[in-house]
Amino acid sequence: MKSSASRLRLFLSGALILILACTFTRNLPTGGEPTERTSPTDTAEVTGETPSQVDLWIQATGALRSVTLELVTTYSDRDSKILSAQIDANGNIHLSSPIPVPETMAATPEAQPPGDFELFVVDGSAYTRIGSEDSVTQDDSFISMLEDTLLGPEGPGLWLNLVPESGFVVSGEESSGGFVVTTYSINYQIEQGSLAGKISVDKAANALIDADLTVSEGLFFPPGVVKKGDVHITLTVQQAQVPAIALP
Repeated sequence: MKSSASRLRLFLSGALILILACTFTRNLPTGGEPTERTSPTDTAEVTGETPSQVDLWIQATGALRSVTLELVTTYSDRDSKILSAQIDANGNIHLSSPIPVPETMAATPEAQPPGDFELFVVDGSAYTRIGSEDSVTQDDSFISMLEDTLLGPEGPGLWLNLVPESGFVVSGEESSGGFVVTTYSINYQIEQGSLAGKISVDKAANALIDADLTVSEGLFFPPGVVKKGDVHITLTVQQAQVPAIALP
């Protein structure tokens, strides 16, 4: 059986391409708002910059209570990345994400999924484990993982931060997941590619509730990366009766 450290390295093995994507997007034209992938709070403290509207929407999403959240990133050439989270009435978080079998092992008959990566944020501290049989380990470096993921390449935030204010076109109001939301359509074209889809923002909390976005291949994958195909990102947040989250 692989150690927790080894399985965590497998979970993080796709980080390089995402870091490259982050670096690539810093050179793209934006709507004048910061796109560094430190959290909005950290950015404001370190640089004095004001968080963008997108950053504030996602901060508000992380501040919701009694909700479930699912983020699905769909690729054309490999398994989807799925992140599920619950936030209870006290703001404690349980986050889980399946760790895929690495491509180099997937063809072998004995290949088994490493298990789910799990994060618990309870009473202001973060704890992780891989697989339900493992014990949790405190690691506060993961405490902002939910917000960081939503603001990163596999979430909607990084891409929405490329869109100028004029690129968010109000398309109506509706109910979604127990929220009353304003919906926006997006069809933003730049030289390297395009971003298209729609998002929903809760009118009361100013939180990002839904996103359904397609990021074109030319925009998602930086030059020199041998990956192909558009990437589809969906975010769904719903009000729910979430049991109190505690450490296992």
